[in-house]
Amino acid sequence: MGVFRREYKTKEGIKTAKNWSCEFFIDGERFCKTLEGSDKLTKREAERTCDALRESEKAIIRGTNKVTYDDAMEKYYQGYLDRIDKRQRGTHKRVQDRYVYIVERLNNRFSGKALDAITRVDVVEMIMSRRNEGAKDITIANDVDCLMAMYNHAETLGMCDYRDIPNFKSIKKLLRRSNPKQRYLTEAEFDKLMEHAGLMIKNIIVLAVETGMRKEEYLSLLWKDVDMIAGRIHVKDTKNGKDRNIPIS
Repeated sequence: MGVFRREYKTKEGIKTAKNWSCEFFIDGERFCKTLEGSDKLTKREAERTCDALRESEKAIIRGTNKVTYDDAMEKYYQGYLDRIDKRQRGTHKRVQDRYVYIVERLNNRFSGKALDAITRVDVVEMIMSRRNEGAKDITIANDVDCLMAMYNHAETLGMCDYRDIPNFKSIKKLLRRSNPKQRYLTEAEFDKLMEHAGLMIKNIIVLAVETGMRKEEYLSLLWKDVDMIAGRIHVKDTKNGKDRNIPIS
């Protein structure tokens, strides 16, 4: 959303309109209007006028049937559960629902609010509240990421306009994220593991060390995904949703 003064051509050259114009979006539809009688307004005052005009148009379009946080979260969370179910039926994976407690916390805070009424301030207050409860920033970041994913999903479904979404880019700067630690087995640790492991576990240890596959990936591996001739393992539906090929040593 923005305000600007239009430029137009005349015989004397390019001239700038006296009144401000504004552009905004509602449910994906673009609106561009001239603010009549705004020639004496500052840009900030014109922006406030534009905000009021947008809210007025939104009320006319949506009426009293505003999309709520509950509507958007229900759609998002159900889609997430459906993806988990699909992955479990496609292989013998037991995929953990990592969002169940996050969604519960978000529901306790935002349930009943209109989706476009949740602001950056509301999210920042949630962060402060979680810190006061003793939660670490890396844990709070999971809550923020879930809320952001819900908004992105709602925008895709046309449940909100991208202008309604809190500024998560600036919000996430408030959170201190530690760099993930990289840890590799030493030769002595590997030998000790192999010495005390049973035959089946030994095979798993070798596979994990030689390929770097995640636990969920090597425990759900099927023979049809192993190409002994080409010397590679095809891993499907990885953590980031993409397939990848791993060379066999």
